[in-house]
Amino acid sequence: MEKCTLVIINGKSGSGKDLFCDFCAIVEPETYRVVSIHRSDPYKEILTTMGWKGERTEEIRTLLKELCDFGEDWGYNRDYLLTQIFSLNSKIDNRHKILFYHCREARAIEKLKADKKLNKLTNSIETLFIDRKETVSEEPDCWYFSDDIQGLYDVVIHNDSDKNALMEQAKQYLAIAKREE
Repeated sequence: MEKCTLVIINGKSGSGKDLFCDFCAIVEPETYRVVSIHRSDPYKEILTTMGWKGERTEEIRTLLKELCDFGEDWGYNRDYLLTQIFSLNSKIDNRHKILFYHCREARAIEKLKADKKLNKLTNSIETLFIDRKETVSEEPDCWYFSDDIQGLYDVVIHNDSDKNALMEQAKQYLAIAKREE
């Protein structure tokens, strides 16, 4: 079973995290199998089954954050991530597997980086921060976000230009991943 690389990705709302992951998925699809999941995905699924239509309000963001905290405290977030890693690792193909895991809290990120089972199941665990001076999101950020990112992340991507520049940075990021295989 070939192991995936786990990339814990963070950044403020509207910084371009999802777009960066999308670009990584399309840059070299014959070389990389890229999967992007959010720590809040299982909780969004629960809310959807209860009638939530995906609207993003301050109340919903706060609820999702509280559900994520609950899952963190009880180990459900880790179990969800392990399930996704097992699923990706079981895929048989010749592509390098990268799992982007969107996680916003420093406490959770540190726990993941130190997790022995996660380290055993992956090639490596990397941290990536998408920085954007002026975010395009008007949504409040309730995830205990800290502007102090020095030393917390292996890679910082500065997304202060256009989509083409971000695509180039995705290509460069994957080139680094290829060299480290």
